[in-house]
Amino acid sequence: MNTLKDMILTEIEGEWYAVPVGEAAKRFSGMIRMNKTGKRIFELLMEGKDQDGVVKELMEEYEVDEATARSNVGDFIGKLKGAGVL
Repeated sequence: MNTLKDMILTEIEGEWYAVPVGEAAKRFSGMIRMNKTGKRIFELLMEGKDQDGVVKELMEEYEVDEATARSNVGDFIGKLKGAGVL
């Protein structure tokens, strides 16, 4: 199940959250809290980028090496899958 397109990103008191709307709210109750990097990963996934595309973007935007970017992206995607969002 991929509910990313049925979620919105919002900032609440300096924290970023992904909140389900519409049909996604019926399948996933709750919010996903994330830092700025997580928010960027989430945005890129919402744009349709695959894992390699997200890694490439993070390497360019944050000037990190591939191993670090790949680890961060993999961890984040794993959490989304664990929550049933991806």
